[in-house]
Amino acid sequence: MSNGMPFADRQRLPLFTNHRFGCVVSLVAFFGLSACTGSDGSAISNDPDGVYHYNVSRVPLAQFFGGDGCASNRQDLIEGAWAQGLRKCASCHIPGGRAGREGASFRVYTDAYPSFAQRNLQSMFQFKADVGGIPYFLAKGSAQVNHGGGRVIEQSDPAFVQLAELTQTMGDPADCTPLVPDMSTRVDRDTNVTTLRKASLLLSGKLPDSPLIDAVRGGDEKQLSEAIDRLLRRDEFLDVVQRWFNDLLLTDKYVQGSRGVNEIQSGFRSSQSIVESFTSDKRNAVSAKVAKEPLDLITYIVMTDRPLTEMLTADYAALNPVADSYYNRSFFINDSDDVYNYSIRQIVQDQDGKIVEYPHSGILSSPFFLNRYQTSFTNRNRSRARVIYLKFLATDILKVADRPIDPTAATGFDNPTMDNPDCTTCHAILDPLAGGFQKFHDRDYEKYMPDQNWYDDMFTTGFAGVDYSSSSSLSPLSWMGQQIVEDPRFAMAVVQFTYRFVTGEELLVFPEDAAAVDYSDRVRAWQLQHAIFDSLSERFTLSNFNFRSLVREMILTDFFRVSAAKLSATIDPWLVGFGVGALMTPE
Repeated sequence: MSNGMPFADRQRLPLFTNHRFGCVVSLVAFFGLSACTGSDGSAISNDPDGVYHYNVSRVPLAQFFGGDGCASNRQDLIEGAWAQGLRKCASCHIPGGRAGREGASFRVYTDAYPSFAQRNLQSMFQFKADVGGIPYFLAKGSAQVNHGGGRVIEQSDPAFVQLAELTQTMGDPADCTPLVPDMSTRVDRDTNVTTLRKASLLLSGKLPDSPLIDAVRGGDEKQLSEAIDRLLRRDEFLDVVQRWFNDLLLTDKYVQGSRGVNEIQSGFRSSQSIVESFTSDKRNAVSAKVAKEPLDLITYIVMTDRPLTEMLTADYAALNPVADSYYNRSFFINDSDDVYNYSIRQIVQDQDGKIVEYPHSGILSSPFFLNRYQTSFTNRNRSRARVIYLKFLATDILKVADRPIDPTAATGFDNPTMDNPDCTTCHAILDPLAGGFQKFHDRDYEKYMPDQNWYDDMFTTGFAGVDYSSSSSLSPLSWMGQQIVEDPRFAMAVVQFTYRFVTGEELLVFPEDAAAVDYSDRVRAWQLQHAIFDSLSERFTLSNFNFRSLVREMILTDFFRVSAAKLSATIDPWLVGFGVGALMTPE
C-alpha cells in the first residue's frame, strides 16, 4: 500500500463482506478500478494486491453539518479563510501569546481548541467595526491602522477579501449551535452484541459472559450503555488504565531492574539506604512497585470516579503498599502483592537528613514524571512545558510559529527569548509554564528546593496570559496544574488521547498546505472527526471529568461502532478515521 497516495483516493473503513456480490472491502478502501458492482451501480474492483475497491462520489458537507448560515460560515472559515489568512495571526494572538502580553485583546484560536472555528468567528465579530470600509481586525493586520505586528496580510490577498466578506455578512456567532453530523444513512454500525464483544475485548481482554450478552440482545442503546458501564467496573479495566496511561506518559521505563529507586534516591536517602541492603531480586521488585506511583494515582482517580483533572491537581499521592513504605520512610518495606489497594498520603523528602514537605500537583510533581521528562541548567524546564502543552493541552508548541527563522537574527539581541520577535512567538507561551517547575532541581530532578529562586531573564511564571503571584497559597506547580485543567484544551486533550486508546488510531492532522489538491478533503475529514471530539469534550466536562464516562461515550460513537460504508450510499473520502484499526495490544 502506498503511503504517497493522494488523500482523496483512499479511505480507511472497517472490514466487511458484501455477501450478495462476494466482495470484501478491507480496512483501507481505495477508489478506482472496477471488477464487482454494488447495488447502486458503483464500481468495486479487485486490485493485484488483493484489496477490493469501492468507487464513490462526493456529497456536500452541508448534508452532514446542516445547510444553515452558521454551518456555512464555519465551513468558509475552516476551508479557506483560516488556512490562507487568519492562521497568520495565530502565532502572536493565541491566548497567552505575544500580542496579549502587549495589551492586544483580539484572540485567534488554533485547531487545538474545542470549536475553534466558532471561537474565531466570535473574535472576528467582536472586532468587525468598520474602518475605512474594512473590518477593524483586518485594518490592523494590513497596517491601515497602527499594528504592533506590522503588515501581515495585503488587501490584494484573496484571503483578505474572503475574511472581509465573511465578517461583514455573518450574524452573531453566539447564536449558532455546534452541530454533530448524523451519518446513519452513510454507514452501517455494529449491532449491540458485536459492539459489546469488541468493547469487552478492549476493556477486559476477554469475551463478555452470557448474561451480559442477553442484556443487550434486542435492546436499545440504553441497555448497551449499561452493559459497557459494567465492564468499566471490573478490575480488568484498571489493568487497561495502567497500560493506556503508560502509553501516554512512558513512566514504566523505570520498572525494569532497580532503575526506579536509583533515579529518585537524592530525595529519599533514608529509604534508599534500606533498599540497597536488599538482595538484588527483592530490590528490583521493590523498585518496580515504587515506579508505579504516577500510574497508580491515575488508576485511583479512575477507580474512585474522581475528576480526571486531579491527574494534574491532586494534593495527595495514591500509593501501593510498597511505595507507601518507601516514600514515607516507614523503614519497613512492605512487599505485598496486593494490587489496587492504595493509601492516600503526603510524600515527604529526606534530603540528607533534612525533612522537606513535598508540594503535590498530581503527576506533574511525581518523581518519575520529573525524571522521565528532564531539564537542564540551560533548558530551564522548557522541554517539560512543551510536553505538557502537547499531552494535556492538545497543542504542539513547535507548530505555533510557522514563520522561517533566521539563525543569525538572534545575535543582535542580548536576550533573544524575550526580545527577538522570532523567538518570543513561542517563548512567550512556553516560558511562563516552564516557571511552574521552578522549585525543582535541574540535575536531581525530583529534589524539591522551596527556597530556590527563579530566573529574572525569562517571561514571568504564569499561564495563558495570567501571571502567578508569589502571594498565592499554592506552590507554582500546584497553581499551574489548576490553570491547565480549567483551560478548555485540557478536556479536548483527554478526548484525543482517549480516541487513541480506544481505536488504536492516530488523530487526523489539520492540513497546512492550502494549495494541495486534496486540501479540501483533508479539511473535511478533520472537521468531521473534530465535530464529534467537540461534543465528547463538552459531555466529558459536564460529567465532572469522569474518565469511565468518557470511555463509554467514545465506544458508543461511530469511531468505534462503524462496521462498513453502505454500498447503496455515496460517501466522501473524508470518512477516513472511522472504525477500529486494531484490537490486539502490543502486549
